[in-house]
Amino acid sequence: MCLNEFFDREKILGLFKDLTDNRRLPPTLLFTGNSGHGKREALIDIAALIICENGRGPACDCSDCRRVRGGNHPDAVWFEPCGSPPSIKIEQIRELRRKIILKPYEAKKKVFIIFQAEKMTEGAQNALLKTLEEPPAESMLLLAAPNAGGLLDTIASRCRIIKFRVREDPASEPERREIIDDFLSLREEKVEELFDCQNRERFLSVLKALQGFYRDVLFFKSGADKKLILNKERQSEIFNLSGFYTSDSLRGAIGFLNEMAKMANFNVSLRVCILNTAAGLKSVRGAEV
Repeated sequence: MCLNEFFDREKILGLFKDLTDNRRLPPTLLFTGNSGHGKREALIDIAALIICENGRGPACDCSDCRRVRGGNHPDAVWFEPCGSPPSIKIEQIRELRRKIILKPYEAKKKVFIIFQAEKMTEGAQNALLKTLEEPPAESMLLLAAPNAGGLLDTIASRCRIIKFRVREDPASEPERREIIDDFLSLREEKVEELFDCQNRERFLSVLKALQGFYRDVLFFKSGADKKLILNKERQSEIFNLSGFYTSDSLRGAIGFLNEMAKMANFNVSLRVCILNTAAGLKSVRGAEV
């Protein structure tokens, strides 16, 4: 089955939350899309969402989610190309087949991720096919490849295919950096100046940039892979702030900014949106450890 609609990372997580809540998770999915489109990060988020009992998504800071992001949860198992030239070998798939029939160690489901699945050897793909024909009920397979054409037809036909691409960010890279620079330099009582804008597009850009920044702080605080951090040029500030804020206050900030974006998109007065957002951010800044 192929979903013809393109999905960005946030849309994919929304889809998976719905599927998880309604217990309609398919046994095998194939994510297609070029490298650099955030597939690795999306797969980490999806694995955490499947394993986590809280169902909060990327903002969750529970032990399960931290371990999935850190690559050390026993029920989230990665397979990637190795050797020279890099490939996923039949021995790796045999290891997957041995593990996939076992009961989950802690979670209700085990998640097996095959990254750069197009680099499986033909022997590895044939070995995987035996598992796809009768997938264990307590396990789920996530494959990622640039396109389905790099896999055997017998593999691709047994996967639900999700076409993945990066979403166009309202804030361009230079604009995002400028917003974060201004945000970090402003004193708390001056935070309104960050929203001294005359149009909704700019306001939404500011909200998106701040969401990304608070998410970075939460990721850093939870010990997630540093590759997930968007504002890499601000790692020292992110590190410092991770010690000042609680995980709950960071999750609250991300959720609050998302609600403000919804208000702006529903044509609520821009001035009202700005005032509410400024007041909310002051509250967040006051919610330190």
